[in-house]
Amino acid sequence: MAEKFQRIKLYFNVEKICLGGVDDDWWLKDFDGDYWASDYFWLPIGYNPIGQHGDELLQFLTPRA
Repeated sequence: MAEKFQRIKLYFNVEKICLGGVDDDWWLKDFDGDYWASDYFWLPIGYNPIGQHGDELLQFLTPRA
């Protein structure tokens, strides 16, 4: 059975450590300080990116089936 993926926007701190994310959000919250939002990632359903460095997540930038 093929792995399923979901489109998700991740949030990172200044050290590029993932703090969390939301899927297909229609609004963009304005964070003050050390937080920034990524482009969308395509993560496997159930995959937890929290605590990972942004470079480790680059493999999920391209859409998957």
